[in-house]
Amino acid sequence: MSDRSGVLIIRMLEVGDVLSIAVPLIRELKKRGESQITLLTHGRGAELVSLAEPDVVTKTLEREVWPDHILSAMEAFLGAAEDIIGLGYQRIINLDTAFMPCFLARFLKDAGEPVEGNLISKSIDSVLTEIQQQTLSADYVNNVDHYLQSTWFGMLRWLTPWWQADTAPEGGYPEFYLKQCCGFNSIDVDMHIGEPGEPDNRTRQVVLALGKPGDMEYYEQQQDLAEKLRASGIPVVFSDDATPFSETLTCLRHSGLLVTTPSVHYWLADAVNCPSVLICTASDPRMLMPDFGNAPGHVPSADELANSIIELLGELH
Repeated sequence: MSDRSGVLIIRMLEVGDVLSIAVPLIRELKKRGESQITLLTHGRGAELVSLAEPDVVTKTLEREVWPDHILSAMEAFLGAAEDIIGLGYQRIINLDTAFMPCFLARFLKDAGEPVEGNLISKSIDSVLTEIQQQTLSADYVNNVDHYLQSTWFGMLRWLTPWWQADTAPEGGYPEFYLKQCCGFNSIDVDMHIGEPGEPDNRTRQVVLALGKPGDMEYYEQQQDLAEKLRASGIPVVFSDDATPFSETLTCLRHSGLLVTTPSVHYWLADAVNCPSVLICTASDPRMLMPDFGNAPGHVPSADELANSIIELLGELH
């Protein structure tokens, strides 16, 4: 009889995906009777999980042990793999699509561990040989459509413009990823934190989380937008990624609206039932299926956006 126990979930990079994808899967596994769940994550992912599912064990591979140089990064991940093997999980699920977590999953699978989900298409021996011979293509490492392989057949859909299809799910990306790509067909995509339902004391305050210069998604007119909203008597606060998530959640729980670019803030608002307006400056907003957002390819001016927000607040309150 196997003495393996527990489930390890790997979801490392985008912290928003930890809340919108890893947390719903953790809850689904609990419903199925799993009581020993560990999440391997990165950066502030552990902070989020401690708020949503405080009894889940989190292990974090921090940036200082995840260097940019590929050989050094591989060495760090191989060290993590040895620790994982020693713990003897009965199930290892890699939700991540980035190269290094998929490299880790491939090493674990090649070592005989019970891995499901995403991994790189080449064996670890092949990758290391190609590095030594200086024949490993940069395209292979940098382009997900070159390296990604999965035990989930549905992951092929992830590489397509799925959001343009008539069958795109109403729940947007998390529902698409977990149900159609990973095969968790019956999952309830539940990412709430705290008591479900609307607070009784929401105000008309608008929270702006519209990125900073240099971000892939950045709304340049956010200061003008704030001035126009304040001139209309609407309180405005800015929020950024440096604020503790517990404080951001408290702020959103009692605010009337969040206006955000695609970021963890979008999912934090969902976690406390705060209505949100999504502004995509570089991507297609249909990927997240927001209730309110800009049209694809059109970034509204501060005047346009302020008028829309004022009208929306009137409808919501």
